[in-house]
Amino acid sequence: MGCICLQFSLNVNSIFTILFEWILLLISLFDVQKMIIPTKLIHLLLIIVVIQQLINFDFNLIKFSLVLLSYTIISGINQRYSWIGNGDIDIIWIILLKTNLNMSIISLFISSCLVIIFQIASKYDKKRPIPYAPFLFAAFIITNTFVKI
Repeated sequence: MGCICLQFSLNVNSIFTILFEWILLLISLFDVQKMIIPTKLIHLLLIIVVIQQLINFDFNLIKFSLVLLSYTIISGINQRYSWIGNGDIDIIWIILLKTNLNMSIISLFISSCLVIIFQIASKYDKKRPIPYAPFLFAAFIITNTFVKI
């Protein structure tokens, strides 16, 4: 996790990355225990991503606007059909802001595969909702560690 960043050098960017990963881990633990993702932690993740992009001169207003627009549309559709928890949608779109479209799609694919494996391998009640944040967290770590696009 954050130790990956420590292999290289400890700079402002790696500190923000470690902080992002730890907060994402904390969100995952909340999701597992209470099936809730605290809004304050989502806001903190968003602030970290925006500050990190500003520090790296990587903030793209067009990308931010498109992600925000697509987030609004998907959230609106989800309010009607409830496919997934709202906090999970927040995490997906924050990961999209932090990475790029290809990395986000790969992360989403890996997290979905992990959920399917979990469902098949465990005795988890199929009618109970699954806390998805831990799978998003694991997929984000796997993608950022092993996939280079």
